[in-house]
Amino acid sequence: MGRTRQRRPGHRQHLSIALVLALAALVLLAATGPAAAGPPGPTLDLAALQAKLASGPLDGYMITTMQGSTPEQIPVSVLAVVEASTWGKLIMFESTDPAIADIGGIAAGMSGSPVYVDDSGTDKLVGAVSYGSDFSLRGTGLATPIEYMTRAQDAHRSVKPAPVRAAVTLGRPVRTATGVVKTLVLAANQKAARATTAAAGQAVMHPLALAEIGGLPTTSTAYKKLAARLEKNGLTVVAAPAGGKTPAPTPGLEAGSPCGVLFSHGFYWIGVLGTVTYLDGDTAMLFGHPILGDFSGWGLGAGPMQGTLTGAIVDGVWPSSWSPFKMMTPADAKGTAVEDRSAGVVAELGGSAPEYPVTTRVTVNDAADPVVDVTNVSEWFGTQYAPGLVDELGLEDPGATGYVVSAGLYHALDSDMMAGSGTTTTTVEVSDATGPYTVSRVNIWDTDGGYGLGDLAASDAADLVSSLVNDPYGLRTVHIDSVDVTASLSSARLSAGLADVRLQRALRPGDNDVAVDYYRYGSPVLQTLHATLPIPAGTQLNGYVEVMSAAAAGQSGYFDSQSDSSPVDPPETLAQVAARLEAASTNGDLIVAYTTSGFDGGGYGTPAAALSTTPTDRVFSGDLSKKTRIMELRALHRTIDLGAPVVVRGMVEEAKGDVKVGIYSRPAGMPDPTVPTKTVIANEEGGSATFVCLLSPASHNEQITAEAPALDEDGLPGAAMVTVKVKAKVSLAVGRSGGHWHYTATVKPKDAGGRVKFQRRAGGRWVALATVAVGAGGKARTSVAAKAAPRVRVRFAGTERNAASTWAVSR
Repeated sequence: MGRTRQRRPGHRQHLSIALVLALAALVLLAATGPAAAGPPGPTLDLAALQAKLASGPLDGYMITTMQGSTPEQIPVSVLAVVEASTWGKLIMFESTDPAIADIGGIAAGMSGSPVYVDDSGTDKLVGAVSYGSDFSLRGTGLATPIEYMTRAQDAHRSVKPAPVRAAVTLGRPVRTATGVVKTLVLAANQKAARATTAAAGQAVMHPLALAEIGGLPTTSTAYKKLAARLEKNGLTVVAAPAGGKTPAPTPGLEAGSPCGVLFSHGFYWIGVLGTVTYLDGDTAMLFGHPILGDFSGWGLGAGPMQGTLTGAIVDGVWPSSWSPFKMMTPADAKGTAVEDRSAGVVAELGGSAPEYPVTTRVTVNDAADPVVDVTNVSEWFGTQYAPGLVDELGLEDPGATGYVVSAGLYHALDSDMMAGSGTTTTTVEVSDATGPYTVSRVNIWDTDGGYGLGDLAASDAADLVSSLVNDPYGLRTVHIDSVDVTASLSSARLSAGLADVRLQRALRPGDNDVAVDYYRYGSPVLQTLHATLPIPAGTQLNGYVEVMSAAAAGQSGYFDSQSDSSPVDPPETLAQVAARLEAASTNGDLIVAYTTSGFDGGGYGTPAAALSTTPTDRVFSGDLSKKTRIMELRALHRTIDLGAPVVVRGMVEEAKGDVKVGIYSRPAGMPDPTVPTKTVIANEEGGSATFVCLLSPASHNEQITAEAPALDEDGLPGAAMVTVKVKAKVSLAVGRSGGHWHYTATVKPKDAGGRVKFQRRAGGRWVALATVAVGAGGKARTSVAAKAAPRVRVRFAGTERNAASTWAVSR
C-alpha cells in the first residue's frame, strides 16, 4: 500500500508570517534611509557641550597609546568651547594626570586621540586631540569637534577650524591649572608657534601632527627640503631610521590606536603618525586635522589622496618641557587613506594605495657588490602631490622620487656631502592608455658647486618622473610603473674648467671648427677639444660664440628659442614626451652656440642662431662668451655682366690702426677657398677701417667673404659676406631644313646649366614656344614648321651658377 504524506498544520501560516516580517523590515529600511556616518558610540555635539559647560568644566578622558599598541585612558578636564577662527570652533581641555605631566604636556603624535566626557553616567565622544602648545600651559590642548569629523566622513568636507593670523579673544576667560586663558593664537605650525611671544593670559597652540622621515641624513639637502615642506603644512618633523624590514603585525585598529599614513615604505619612508579617533564599519577617522594641505597656513587639507594606512607601535614618549613627542614606528598595512580634510583624515580599511617601486643599485669606489635598496612610493604622492616640479613656494623640489633615490645614494655613500663624481643610468617605466614606454638616461655627475653627490645624482629620476606626469592640458592619465637607478660613484673627480674658445677662421655658413681649451681636474695641462658648429646659410656673421655645459644651459634657459610672448607649446602625447626626454642633453654634453648681434638689433639673450652638442667624459664648469669682430661688406654692383670685374668695399669696426683683410672669392659650385683670393689693407680713420677691393672678372655667381683678425685675445675674428650675381650671355642662331626652321641658343659660360625659354611672335604678341634644357657646350635647340622664318626670342632662366640673361631675338 502506498503511504499518504500528511501536511503539517500551520505550515503555510508560518511561511506567511516570515515573509511579512521580511517585507516589513525592507519597508522600514526604505523609510529610514541609510544610517548617517559616524562613531559607533554616543556623541555630544557642540551645542549640548556648551550648555553643559555653562555649569563648569566637565570630567572626561582621552584614549591614546603611550607604549606599544594598546590604547589607554588618560583623565582630562574639558574646559570650554572656543572660537578658534571665523570658520569654526575648537574644544579646550587639560590634563594634570602624571602620565601627561611626566612628559611635559600633550605630545605630538597624540593628534586624533578621542576625547570623551561623562554625561549623566554615559561616556560621550566630543572630539579628537588636534592642537597643543610649547613651553607654557602644559597639559592644555585643543580638540576638533566630533561633528566636524563626521561631516568630513560624510561629504569629504567640513567646517574649517583654521589657524588664525591674530589672537582671538575668548567669549569668557577659561581657568586652567596653570593660569587663566583670555586670548588664543593658533599658529600654522610649530615653528611659527615658537616665534610667537605669548602675552599674559594668552595660549599659543599648533597642530600636534607628527611626520617622520626615514632613510635620509638630516643634513642632506633632500631632507631639509622635504622637512621644510612638511613643516609648512603644520607637521612636527622627526628623523627616523631607514626601513626595509618586514613590518611588525599589530592588533586591529580601535579608537586610541596608534596609526600612520605612509606615502612611501621600504628603505626610505615618509609618513604622518598619530591616533585613530573612531572606526565606523570599514571607515576610520584619524588625526583631527589635515596632514598635507597647502602652504597658506589656513589648515586646508590636500583633498582626495592615496596613502597606506598602517598600524603603529609607540616605542615611547620623548619627554620635553619644550615639545614632547611620541616615538612611533609604522607597522603593518591596514588600508588606504583617501581624504585629507581640515577636520581629519578619512581612511578605508583593507585594500592598498597604488604605488610604484623605486630601486637603487649603487657601487662606491669600485666595491665588489652594489648596495641595493627598494622603496615603494604612493603613486598619488609621487605624481600629484610631490612630483618634483617647482612647488607652491617657487622652490625647486626634487619630489618623492628624487627623495627616494637620494636616500639610496646616501645609504651607499654613508655621507651627505661627499665630494666626487659618478655615472648613473636612470630608467623609468611609464604607461597610459596608448601603451607602455621606457625612458632611459645615462648621465655623469660631479660635485663642483658644493652639492652633495647623493642629491646631484638623484636629479635625473626627479626630472624624468616630473616631466612624464606633467600634463598641462589634462589629456593623459599617466602611471609610473617603476623607477630604476644604477649608479657608480667615486671620490675621483670628472670635472673640467673652461679656459678659452678659439676660431681658426671667422665663422661662415656651413660647418665651422671651434676649438675649446680646458683644464681637467687635477691636471695643469691645457687640453683642447674641437666642436663643429653649423651656421645656416643667410645667417648674419656678427655675434657671440658661447660655450657652456648642457646642464648650465638648461638651468638658465639661455638658448631657449621661445620668448615670454611666444605661443604655448602644443599638447604632447606620452610617446612624444618619452622621445623628447630620451633625446635630451646630459651633463657631459658641451654646448657651443652662436647668437647674432649688431646691425639687426640682437644681443644678449637673443635665441641661438646655431647650436651644437659635443659629448664629453667631463662635467664642465664656467662658461665662455666671445664676440666676433664686426664687419660690413658691400658690392659696387650686386649683378654684373659676364666678364665684368667685381668691386667690393667694406668696413672693420673698432679698429686701432690699419687692418689686414683677407678677401675670399668662391664661384658658385666650387669649394670654399682656404687661402685669400686677395689681401687688402683697411685704412683706419676715427676708430673704423675701410677698404675697397677690385677682383678679377667673374664668369659665375660669386660669394665674396671678407675676414679680419680678432681685435684682441678677448675677441674672435670677424667676417662679412656679399653675393655678386653674374648674368649669363645668350645668343640665338637660325637655320632651315625640310620645311622647318631651327633655332639654336648658345649660353655662356658653357657650364651654366639650367634651361632656356623660347617664344615666337604671333598676333602681335609673344607666345610660348618651348622650354629646353641647356646641353653640352651650352647649346639648346628648338624647331618651327613654317614657310617663312617666325620671329623668335630666347632667354636663359638663371641657375645657382649664373643669373638670368636678357632676351636674344632672331632677325
